[in-house]
Amino acid sequence: MQSNAGNKIKPIFADAPGDRILAMGNQAIARGAIEAGVQLATGYPGTPATEIIETLIAGSPLFGYQAFWAVNEKVAFDAATGASFAGARSLVAVKHVGVNVLADSLLQINHIDIAGGLVLVAVDDVGGMSSNNEQDSRCYAEFAEIPCLEPATLDEARRFVKAAFDISEAMQVPVMVRSVNRLSHLTSGLHLGEIAAPAKKPYFDNTRHWVGFPCLEPHRKLREKIKQANQVLEPYGFNRLEQHSGKDIAIIAAGFSVNYAAEALRMLGLAERVTLLGVRTANPQPTGLFSKVIAQASKIVVVEDVNWHLESAVLETIAAAGSQVKVIGRRSGDLPPVGETTVDILLALLGDLFPGSAPAVAATPTGITSEIRAKLPQRGINFCAGCPHRGSYYSLSKAIRSLGLEDSIAIVGDIGCYTLGIWEPFNLLKSMTSMGASMGTASAIAQLAPEQKTLAVIGDSTLFHAGQPGLLQIALNQAPVTVVVTDNRVTAMTGTQPTASTDLDLRGGTDHSVKIEDLARAYGFDHIFVGDAYNVPQMFSLFRKALAIDAPSMVIARRECALAEQTAPLLQTKARVKSGKCIGCRECIDNFGCPALQVKEDSSNETGVKVFVDTNACVGCGECKYACPEDAITLDLSALAKSIRANRRQIFSAVFRTIRKNYWKIKPAWSFKKKLRTLL
Repeated sequence: MQSNAGNKIKPIFADAPGDRILAMGNQAIARGAIEAGVQLATGYPGTPATEIIETLIAGSPLFGYQAFWAVNEKVAFDAATGASFAGARSLVAVKHVGVNVLADSLLQINHIDIAGGLVLVAVDDVGGMSSNNEQDSRCYAEFAEIPCLEPATLDEARRFVKAAFDISEAMQVPVMVRSVNRLSHLTSGLHLGEIAAPAKKPYFDNTRHWVGFPCLEPHRKLREKIKQANQVLEPYGFNRLEQHSGKDIAIIAAGFSVNYAAEALRMLGLAERVTLLGVRTANPQPTGLFSKVIAQASKIVVVEDVNWHLESAVLETIAAAGSQVKVIGRRSGDLPPVGETTVDILLALLGDLFPGSAPAVAATPTGITSEIRAKLPQRGINFCAGCPHRGSYYSLSKAIRSLGLEDSIAIVGDIGCYTLGIWEPFNLLKSMTSMGASMGTASAIAQLAPEQKTLAVIGDSTLFHAGQPGLLQIALNQAPVTVVVTDNRVTAMTGTQPTASTDLDLRGGTDHSVKIEDLARAYGFDHIFVGDAYNVPQMFSLFRKALAIDAPSMVIARRECALAEQTAPLLQTKARVKSGKCIGCRECIDNFGCPALQVKEDSSNETGVKVFVDTNACVGCGECKYACPEDAITLDLSALAKSIRANRRQIFSAVFRTIRKNYWKIKPAWSFKKKLRTLL
C-alpha cells in the first residue's frame, strides 16, 4: 500500500525548487511540512483532511521522518507534543471535528513554552459535505489564544505550513493552519520550494519541567505572546489588499473566500470599483488593515465560511473607532448563516449593491438547472456493492423480526460507513452523534428502560478511536446491551486506511493487529460471538443468540472491506441470476439493496419484472444469494475459473506464504483456513 501511494504522488516529493506540478491542496500542505523539515507527522483519517497524512506516510521512507495514523486525534496531538518537547518539528492533521477530540490537550500545551515547532492543520468541512456538522476551527484558535493562518491557494498552503513551524518556535506555542474542503480537495498548480533538513536530532531536556501549573502565570504569559503575535507575523505579509480601488464599498474576505470574492468582482466588472482585503491570519486579526479600509468605505462586505468570526472582529474595530460604517455579512443577515459563501451568492449580493452597473443574478438555481435536476435519476444513500455491512444489517433485520422485537428495540449507531443503516432499506439505526457515543448512549438506555432490548452498532476504527471507554462502562455497569461491531478491518469511509485490527500497521507495514474480542473479554464481556458478515445464516443465528441474553454481549461481524486494496481477494467471481427461477418478488432489491442487482421488464412473470446482475458493479461477494427466497441467485463458476487462470501465480505464492508462516504454529485448523481464505 505504501509503495503504491508513493508512486501515485511521486512529483510531490521531488527535490526541485521552482518546479510547478499538479497537486491537491492537501498534498501542498504535506509538501510544506516536508520543506520545513518535519520530524513527526500524525493524525486520524477524516475527510477532508485524510490525504495530508497519507502523503506524509508515503514520503516518510524518502525523508526519514516518522509518520503514522494515530488511534484518535488526541493521541496524535499528544504524540506531537512529545516530539515538540524533544525539540522536534511535528505536525498534526485532522478534520474539524477532530479538533474537538484533541482540544483538551491543546488547551493545556498552549500554557507551556514548547521547544520544537508544533503545527495543527485543521480542515473544516464547510457545508458538512462529508460530516455530520460544519464547524469553524478558527474559534478554537481564538479560544486557545494561538496564532491561526488561513491560506487561499495551494502555494500559500505550502508556504504557510512552512512558516507556521518558524512562528511556532519563535513564539513557543502551537500554530493552527486552517484549511477548508474546497482548498484541501482543489487540484491546481503548485510551485515547489527547497526541502530543509531537520534542524537537530530530537532529545528530551529533563533539566526543565514541561508543565503549565499553577496556571495563572503561564496564562498571563500566553496572553502576552498573542499580543505580540502581530509583530511576529507582520514580516510574512500574510494579509494584503488584493485590490485597492473603490472608496465606497469594500470587501474583506477570509482565507479561501478571497477567491470567491475576487471571482465575483471580475465577473461583474467591479474590480476597479471595490477594495478587496484578503485576511489570512484568523488569529490575531489585522486590525490595523481593518482601520485603513474602514476609514475609506461606507459599506463593508465580509466574506467568510461557517461562523461570523471575521465579521465580529471588523465590527469591534468599527466600534472602537466610533465609525458608522455599515457591515454586510453573515451576522447582519445579508449572507446565508450556514453553508458556503459561494460565487453565486456574492454575485446576487453585489448585483443589489451596484444596481444598473451589474446584471441581477439569482442566488438560487435557475429554471433550466431545476428542470435538468428534476430529470436526473434519484439515487438513495447506499452501501457499496460487496459491502459486508449490508449482509450484517440484513441478518440483523431478520433476527429482530424473528424475535418480535421490531417495534420495541432501541438501536443506536455511530460514525462510519455503517451509519447508512439509518436509511432504507434497513432503517435500523435511530441515533448517531459523535465518535464512540453509541456505547455510552446504549448503556444509559439499557439501564433506564430495561424492558426494551438495547443494541449498539459501532465499527472497528471507531471502537478503537473513542468507543473503548464506553464499552468498558457497559461491562462495569453490567448493562444488558448487545454491542455489534462491524469489523471491516479498515477505516473504510475515508479511504481504507489501516486500523488497529488490520493486518497492517498504521504506517502501512505488515503483521500487526489487535483482536476486538480480546479487548471485550478483558473488559469483562462473557458473551462474545464472531461471525463472517458475508455468511447471512451464520450471522442471523449469532444475532438471535446475543439478543436473547440479558447481559452485556458482543457480536463481531467480521469481513474485510470490499474496496480495500490491501485485502483484495485473488479468487474473484460474479453473482448470476437464474432467469428461470426469478419470480420478480424484489426481495433482493427492496430489502437487501445491493446496487449491483438491477431490474428489467419481463412479461413472463406476474410481476412483470426480473432481476439481473450488473457485472461491472458486482464484486462477487455472494451475500446476495441469501436474500433470494427462490434460490435464484448463485455464483458464476466460469468467472471463478477465469480468475484462477488470471491470478494463478499470485495464488500459488499466497498459499506458499501462508503455509510457510503458519505450519509450525500450534493453532486450530480453522485459524489456518481463515488466513488462507482471506488471502485468496
